[in-house]
Amino acid sequence: MINKVIKKRDLQKFLRNLRTKKLYAPVKDEEGKIEFKLVNDLKEITFEFTNTLKPVKSLFIPQTETIFMTDKKGIHPPKVSNLGVVFGVRPCDAKSIQVLTKVFEKDREDPYFLQRKKDLSMIGLACTSPGENCFCSSLGLGPFSTDGLDMLLADIGEKYYVEVVSKSGKKLVESNQELFSEPTKADRKLRKKAQQNAEKKIARKLDVERVTAKLKHAFESAIWDEVSKICVGCGICTYFCPTCHCFDLTDEFLEGKIFRVRTWDSCTFPYFTLQSSGHNPRPTRRERIRNRIYHKFQYLLENIGEIGCVGCGRCLENCPSGVNLIEVLSRVGKS
Repeated sequence: MINKVIKKRDLQKFLRNLRTKKLYAPVKDEEGKIEFKLVNDLKEITFEFTNTLKPVKSLFIPQTETIFMTDKKGIHPPKVSNLGVVFGVRPCDAKSIQVLTKVFEKDREDPYFLQRKKDLSMIGLACTSPGENCFCSSLGLGPFSTDGLDMLLADIGEKYYVEVVSKSGKKLVESNQELFSEPTKADRKLRKKAQQNAEKKIARKLDVERVTAKLKHAFESAIWDEVSKICVGCGICTYFCPTCHCFDLTDEFLEGKIFRVRTWDSCTFPYFTLQSSGHNPRPTRRERIRNRIYHKFQYLLENIGEIGCVGCGRCLENCPSGVNLIEVLSRVGKS
């Protein structure tokens, strides 16, 4: 790993130079919501956020996309190349792309996701002030984790401490080497202190090892009945989750052409598992919410060796019914 520093006044120059490619970054809209968007003006970029509303996965798996079009001349796949840089990615979101890569590489490769993964470089921003619902440290991560990133920037006052993780990150630094310098001993101390202070701010904890062990025996637990009475099945937890990847496929007809469209879906919806016979193997909310928990903390672990949660806290933050994932899993761990 290569360590550098960049002065804050030089960061704008660096970002301006990155716009030779498409530059995506956190942007606040008129309603105050912060999402990753294509940047036209560097003044649009916001640095004051805990996490974006939608995770960075929305750039790799669009909420709705055409995966091919067919007409009398044949089948026409779309051009999905999206060469660019994503700036301001939090470590939890970066880790989610690692998890999704394993999902979309397994069994049959997904060319759409993997092409975007190849085309998009990710520059992370360390979380110097984690939110009250963050619990990434329980998942083996942290506010300064570099998993899945090409480069990580950490605010140390008048400078950003830069950790270059990948070949792509190294190229970005080399093409702008006049803006970067070697860190001093004082810079290293400031970076270490910033990380320690950030880690202390993460108040929520989850004993993941105990939970994954207990889940094997909790399939018929009464916990799922209790949680299902609170959950309204709106799907917000899955749409805002960085690692949820369920989708629906529909065919749309327009002007003699057929478009095969992929759209985000949710296992918490009653029609998700409804079969053409009319049978639904998950007929009630109890089975659906249980499946979501098991998929994240057992099934994915068995299938790809990764837990499908990165501790971003979005599900806790946005659930309209107040379903608390940590409390549910803690109860499972104590059962």
